[in-house]
Amino acid sequence: DGRIVYVADDNNIWMTDSDGTNQRQLTSDPAAEIYPQVSPDNRFIFFTSNKSGSNQVWRMNADGTAQMQLTRNEGGYPCAVSPDGNWVFYRSGLRSTLWKVSSEGGPEVEVSDRNMTRPAISPDGTHVAYFSYKNKKWTIAVTNLAEGKQTAAFDYADGKSTAVKIAWSPDSRTLLYVSN
Repeated sequence: DGRIVYVADDNNIWMTDSDGTNQRQLTSDPAAEIYPQVSPDNRFIFFTSNKSGSNQVWRMNADGTAQMQLTRNEGGYPCAVSPDGNWVFYRSGLRSTLWKVSSEGGPEVEVSDRNMTRPAISPDGTHVAYFSYKNKKWTIAVTNLAEGKQTAAFDYADGKSTAVKIAWSPDSRTLLYVSN
């Protein structure tokens, strides 16, 4: 809706209008609260917090109220919300594999046992793209979420650059990435 949700240097989550006005702090916990992901309907923000003792996935209303812990076991870092808003995909903090949990809470479900660096779910919710390190070389891999099978792999840059960020185009047909 034109607002930006971000993590400030204080490890709290903030929101601002796109022109930088109307800054508002949404979390104010001494714990680190990072990796915010906004639901498609803009109602919720999912994020990682270590206030329970380990990095777990939490949900709050878009105004910062009603914080609720969603994961209790595997935990990790949210990377996307399903297009229907029913699932939060996250990278495990323990094994770097892809998991999901209901946006209302419940069992944590492993989606893929592949090690994924910087996973990005396609906007249509059908695929995940991620950086993969094999044979001393970085590649971009794509896995079908329904089948759990890798459908493509691409070399990028010189294969030795650090993987920074990967994203999908809005039509879920093109990958964009940053390497360092």
